[in-house]
Amino acid sequence: MAAQPAAPTEIVGAAGAEPATAVFPAAGAGGAADRAAAGQRGSAEDIGATRPYDDSARYEAFWFAVSQPRTAVDASTGQPVFSLEPGQWILALQDRGQEFVVQSPDGRVGVLRDLSGIERA
Repeated sequence: MAAQPAAPTEIVGAAGAEPATAVFPAAGAGGAADRAAAGQRGSAEDIGATRPYDDSARYEAFWFAVSQPRTAVDASTGQPVFSLEPGQWILALQDRGQEFVVQSPDGRVGVLRDLSGIERA
């Protein structure tokens, strides 16, 4: 006679609590909250910034359009990455002064170096 499989075990938590999951572990599962409640320090150390915040490095994305077809290129190789067409809004991730870092609708990133005839939104 073959042995029957064991019945699944039940996680016992607070009365009326939902079952434990990876996202919401049961109370007493040894998480950071349990260590803090017990007054213990976790193994991970708090870290600070590695360098001071530089406000001049901030930039904002913006939308723009081109008056004639253009090509966004790879920043390091200069090879074409995707085309920019008139009649569509294009997302610029950064204005570098002489060029824009741009993103295509499918997520590819390139550099637009010809900024003549640009219309910002």
